[in-house]
Formats: sequence, C-alpha cells, structure tokens
Amino acid sequence: MNTSFLKISLLVVALAGVVAVAVLQYRTSSRLRDAQRELEAQLAAVAGERDSLRRAADEHAAEQSRLQQPSAELLRLRGEVARLHQQLAGASRAATRVPVVAAPPEAEAPPEDSAREETKRFGIRRLQEMKLLLVGALQVAAANGDQFPGTPEAAAAGLRQGDVAPEFAEGLASLNPGEFEITFSGSLRDVGNSAMAIVMRERAAWQTFDGRWARTYGFADGHSEITANDTGDFSEWEALRQPLQAPDPAPVPEDN
Repeated sequence: MNTSFLKISLLVVALAGVVAVAVLQYRTSSRLRDAQRELEAQLAAVAGERDSLRRAADEHAAEQSRLQQPSAELLRLRGEVARLHQQLAGASRAATRVPVVAAPPEAEAPPEDSAREETKRFGIRRLQEMKLLLVGALQVAAANGDQFPGTPEAAAAGLRQGDVAPEFAEGLASLNPGEFEITFSGSLRDVGNSAMAIVMRERAAWQTFDGRWARTYGFADGHSEITANDTGDFSEWEALRQPLQAPDPAPVPEDN
C-alpha cells in the first residue's frame, strides 16, 4: 500500500508539473503573440509614414524642378517685353529726327461769347443764392407755425448744417442777404397758389450780355426763377404772380 500510495503521489506531482509547464508555456506564448501583434502594428505605422515622406519628397522634387524651368507663358512675356523695348528704342530714335512744330495758339473767344458766358455764370449764381434763402426761409417757417420770416437775413439764419447741397457751394460763398428782399408776410398755409406766388426777389435788376434786364424771384413752393425783359419794369409780370388766399377747407359733416 505504501508503494502504491507513493506511486500515485509521484504521478500526481508529475501531472501537476506538466500542467504548470503547460500553463506557463501558454501564458508565455500569449504574451509573445501580443508583443508580435504590437510590433507588427508599429512596423505598419512606420511603413505608412515612410511612404508618406517618400511621396512628399517626390512632390517637393517635382515642384522644385517645375519652378526652376521657366514656363511657356513666362518665356512669351519675356519675348513681348523685349519686343516692346525694341519698339520704344526705335520710336525714340525716330523722335530725335522729327522737328518739333509749335502748336498754333488757341483762338480767343469772341467778346460776345465771353459776355454770354459771364451772364450765364452770374444767373446760375443768383438762382443758387435765391434757392439757399428759400431753404432757410422754409426752415424758419416750419419752426414757427408756417410763418414766413420778415427779412432775408432771418431766412439766411435758418440755414442749418447739412441743408446745403454740394452744387450750391458757389452760391453759399457769394450769398449776401442784403441783395434780396421779402415780398410776402404771413403764413404759408394761407397761400393757395404756392407754385405761382412770389415771396422773395432781388432788390435790383441786372443787365444781361445783350442789353436786356433780368431779375431773380423766389416762390412759395421753394423754387426760383429768372425773368428778363427789355425795359427793366417787372411790375406787370409780378402782378400776375401774387399770393392768393387758400380756399377754406370744406366743412366736415357731423354724424347724426
């Protein structure tokens, strides 16, 4: 029995040793497989990076080669520049052989044309000045219940910053309110013919290039005009353009 028991014990120990060795080998083999897989992954990454670097190097070399070789367009432009230089040099040489002829003096404008232009410029300036005074007067009236100002100086004082358009700059520079006069007194709401009603005029008429007389007028609707005649008497023309009383508003019927 002792011998049998000993044999069995030795067999158990031997089997245990075999199992332990097998387990150890399995674990070692598993770790080796994991390490191999990790190493293969690293090798694949290195190979991919190597391929990327190789492609980048090839592209860089190709770009450098392309930049170092002039393109067909650049060669064409160089040829065009050379041709233009040749043409310029030829033109310069030709210019030195051609005598310079002085241009004839410009003909002076006839006196009548100069006077006509002077009359035109003066008339435009007068219209601008009248327009500016009307703008100022309408600003004053708007701030005082439509009551028209009594003097051109008060109308000029009504001009606010930003009211003057660039095209009226010349008129503003030469504006002298004392050269004009107010011909209307009252409220603009009472004027029934604002487009035909004179509210301001020049104090004195002025002579045009052809000997006629002209005068500038301002109207209740804000526009200005110049009229001219042979005598300088504008009383009949003014009489037809006086402010008319606005009609009373129709009564509003009361509800029954």
